[in-house]
Amino acid sequence: MKWALLANLLFALVDLAWKQAQQYNSVSVNTAIRSWTSTLLLGCMVLVVTPDLGNLSLSFSNAIQRDFRIVGVGLLGWLGLWAFGKALKDGALHIIIPVVALTPVVTYVFWFLQHNNRWMPLENLAILSLMIAGILLSFQFQRNQDPQASTLPILWACLASCSWGLSYSWYESVTSQIGAIPTAAWVEACIALGSAFLLLWKKTEAIKEIKWPLLTGLITALAVLTTVQSYAEDGTESTAIAGVVTPVLTIFGAWFINRERPIGLQWISLSILIVTLIWQALRLS
Repeated sequence: MKWALLANLLFALVDLAWKQAQQYNSVSVNTAIRSWTSTLLLGCMVLVVTPDLGNLSLSFSNAIQRDFRIVGVGLLGWLGLWAFGKALKDGALHIIIPVVALTPVVTYVFWFLQHNNRWMPLENLAILSLMIAGILLSFQFQRNQDPQASTLPILWACLASCSWGLSYSWYESVTSQIGAIPTAAWVEACIALGSAFLLLWKKTEAIKEIKWPLLTGLITALAVLTTVQSYAEDGTESTAIAGVVTPVLTIFGAWFINRERPIGLQWISLSILIVTLIWQALRLS
């Protein structure tokens, strides 16, 4: 569980740096710099940990032939990051994060569906409530600030959450075949390739500031690595549930830092999040 908690902290730092980066460059430019930086760092880690690249390449190609999910984790990782950047471009951080932070819940749902597990009625209610709670919080935060605000950023955030959730639900299977560090490097490499394609397609993108996307890329490499390590050691269920604490922290952070006191349905949503988190933690322990 320690790896999952560390990953949540690192991803919180990533979100803050990513929002700063969006003030200067386009989503495509920031995604490219971020992914290239994290890919370079993780690639160096692979060279240190696995110097015999021949065997790694052979095991990787064999794994792809057996399981298409190895390709999927990379492609979905890129789609999620791109959608997240689009959401933050026009949406406030405290509006977007409660939706994106429910990615672990989406992961949990996909993982259960893939393993054909049967949920208890209370478990069904808990998972559904967590997803509804995060979306309600985002909509209410947005309406309090600007009743005419567009809901498009929230839709982008939902796409990011679904893409990442499905990708994470496959991490445990992929890491068991090729290892944690190669999996992290592979995911970031797919994002880097997708980012390069977007830049070549647009052709007119300018780079105004590289400090924030570079910092985001460095932290992302560590966050992805700790996340994959958590899925490898603790499994999907425990890692996903640990990530549900993020929206709770986001809500309290918006309250104490930005003075955005929860009102109305927000209190109900907050109560659902906390109670469900405690119940799931006790169940897993």
